[in-house]
Amino acid sequence: MSKCKLDKKWTKKDLEELIKDGAARLVPASWTKSECWTRFRCVEVGNGIIKEFAVCKQCGLWLSVPIGHTTTLQRHNASHTKAINVDPGQFKMTSFLPNKSEAPKHIREKGHCAAVYMIAKDIQPFSCLHDDGFCHFAQTIIDLGSKYGSVSFDDIICDRTTLSKSLLPRFYNEYVQKPVT
Repeated sequence: MSKCKLDKKWTKKDLEELIKDGAARLVPASWTKSECWTRFRCVEVGNGIIKEFAVCKQCGLWLSVPIGHTTTLQRHNASHTKAINVDPGQFKMTSFLPNKSEAPKHIREKGHCAAVYMIAKDIQPFSCLHDDGFCHFAQTIIDLGSKYGSVSFDDIICDRTTLSKSLLPRFYNEYVQKPVT
């Protein structure tokens, strides 16, 4: 294992590259007694531990962790709450609410303006907003935003080369060529 400077200002990308190259690895946080670290791993580089980042064992998300503080870890742990067993005869809160939740007017207007911009900018037909693929894509983006908060679009969407040479052939092999049973 190569020697690396532990006092360097590390970035997530640096550490991911070191792990990929085998120069670093994810290990349990053995230096602390804090209970919230049990769901995370930290990065070991050479003989030292990089304590500024943690990786969730459950979802693989990288978190920036200020040294000596566990608030970030506690908040993330709360996002992985366990399901509670509910009596089948018990009423659910959703049974008292209308089936379709309506977004506030200012949010609907912002969505409408973004749709008009997309149609005008990309010269798309109005019908593209109701195509199954677009609806699935848009709902996935909304769901990711609600689950993980504000995320950069560039972090979610891959470039054209990755899409055409890797993801599209894999999708084709899994779904299109799959024999009907």
